[in-house]
Amino acid sequence: MTEKAKIDRVKQYLKGEIIFQEGQPSEHFYILQKGEVEVSIKRNEKRFIINTLGPGDFFGEMGLLSNEPRSASCRAMTFVEVVRVGNEDFKNLLKNSHPLNGKIINLLLSRLKRLTDISINNTASVNSFYAVATLLDLNFKATTNDYILEELFVKQIALMMGLLPHQAKSIIQQLVDFGLIRQERKLHPKKPGSSFQNEGESRLFITSNNLLETAKNIQIRSDLIASDLELMEIKEALDLYDIDQKKFYSKMSVADFPDHLFFINKPVLFDLIRDKGKQFFEKASVKNIDDITCLDDLIFVDKRSIQLALQEIEVYDAAKLVKSASVDIAEILMGCFSTRMKGIIENTIDKISIDDDLEIRELEKTFITIIKRIKKIPEKV
Repeated sequence: MTEKAKIDRVKQYLKGEIIFQEGQPSEHFYILQKGEVEVSIKRNEKRFIINTLGPGDFFGEMGLLSNEPRSASCRAMTFVEVVRVGNEDFKNLLKNSHPLNGKIINLLLSRLKRLTDISINNTASVNSFYAVATLLDLNFKATTNDYILEELFVKQIALMMGLLPHQAKSIIQQLVDFGLIRQERKLHPKKPGSSFQNEGESRLFITSNNLLETAKNIQIRSDLIASDLELMEIKEALDLYDIDQKKFYSKMSVADFPDHLFFINKPVLFDLIRDKGKQFFEKASVKNIDDITCLDDLIFVDKRSIQLALQEIEVYDAAKLVKSASVDIAEILMGCFSTRMKGIIENTIDKISIDDDLEIRELEKTFITIIKRIKKIPEKV
């Protein structure tokens, strides 16, 4: 690159000067070297500041990746100096193993999450379907393979866009159903001595020649995309199927339902916290000690009592309890051990197998009996 070309890439802006505006064509990617840049969007005649950038930050990449006009405006808050990269150079940068590659990917992921989280007048500013398609397109531009691993992509979506794993998988399935991508499962060879085929990994391949444009058209025809977040009142659902409310809430209290089944009205929750105080939520509903009958009931038992009970049983038995418990209860039990003891329990779990259900039930019964005895001992004042 000539010295003149290098100089042409460096641009300077005075305080208050607009670098680019929402709606303008996307022609450059920017690396901020000096100063601060304000990023804002305009909704319903009001301007909302969504980010402030400093030296070392990037901006302008989303428009280049999606071939769409600028989705936000950028303004110099101080004297600003940037390196400006053209569209073709930016695409070449993504295709090659450039040190900036990983940083750009992480940047876009965080931007997608931030924009997805913003809600103005209860309308999400970024449609999840199109955001996932954009994320997918970026991954394929950045990888040297002709596929990406579905498991890693699901984690990426869940982490960076705030979606639950089942929602991420649902959107991926929608992309498959619309013919934008295809899934293939690569089976791993059988392990020596094993009669079972290893399930292997699921790979995603792009089948659409223009993924983002097609995804955008589908988004516009959003009535074709079934929503996974159609909510209804719990009482209404229970009445519909004639289910007793008390029994339903009892089931909820012992973690028989997946976490992603339940949502809550945010303003109502905040009002409740203000009215009741934080302490209202810090303890589970009290259950009579005589009603504690199984490990699932440990959600009603204080941590100190569980710790004392664990001290009365062998390490091997404690490891068995953890291994046989549900994920939530296992987490409660592990939370009662010291760091050193956790390591011992984890090592022991790897060496044991749970074959005798009767033995586990007896162990559970013994542990619950210890809990009850501890709970009935008056605390010293």
